[in-house]
Amino acid sequence: MNIRTAKKEDIDQINNIYKILFAYMCELQPAYFKATNQDMEFLTSIIKSESADIIVAENHGHVVGFALVQEQVTPPYNCIVQHKYAFLMDIAVEPESRDQGIGTALINSVKLWAKERNLEYLELNVLSENLKAYKLYKNESFTEVMRTMRCSL
Repeated sequence: MNIRTAKKEDIDQINNIYKILFAYMCELQPAYFKATNQDMEFLTSIIKSESADIIVAENHGHVVGFALVQEQVTPPYNCIVQHKYAFLMDIAVEPESRDQGIGTALINSVKLWAKERNLEYLELNVLSENLKAYKLYKNESFTEVMRTMRCSL
């Protein structure tokens, strides 16, 4: 397995994994997510960006997983201490390649990416029903710091 920064030629393979991710999110929360493709212009903009990257895991030249990470700054709100941090927007591994340490390797690469940019911490969101992902994040030293609650009207 090889971990590297994505190139434009990887976009189709990344989008194939996004289709799987979005279908799973739709399965977990069908009232809020739909199965679809990722926006190709968005993926291209991330690859070109100076403040974001897509890190891919490839096996024999085939992309089997990815992590999309962005630099962020806390909002300028009086009661919030200002921080520069990395936000792990998405991470996904194709089903056939799971349970092989690829998610862990991607997270470790994202941590290194953030450290190289002198960012203070790594943050992510996870759907409450995605227990396998939650367990992975806990194993990688993530701690819960906030909960999102929703009231349907």
